[in-house]
Amino acid sequence: MAVPKVADPPATEPADTVPGEAALTGEYEQLRQVALAGHAEGWRHGLGVLTTRGMTGWMRACQTAPPPPAPPTRDTTALGAGAGELVAVMAAMALAHV
Repeated sequence: MAVPKVADPPATEPADTVPGEAALTGEYEQLRQVALAGHAEGWRHGLGVLTTRGMTGWMRACQTAPPPPAPPTRDTTALGAGAGELVAVMAAMALAHV
């Protein structure tokens, strides 16, 4: 008489076994959207790592990569005093060669 096979009991691992799983999921979704759209900046999201080292290599790289730099706190778009004159001089120089 044959004994029927019994399924293994489910693993009792916590739901969040990977540190930063939510962050990895978000980064992967960004990479996926960029890659599916065919944008050239896929390398910024690790497309090269994913294609050469696979998913586990990409996950390790994401976990060991430093966080992106914080945006500058001061207003870098405002021009200082005399900027109008500088722009006028540079425009005149450029137009002189046209």
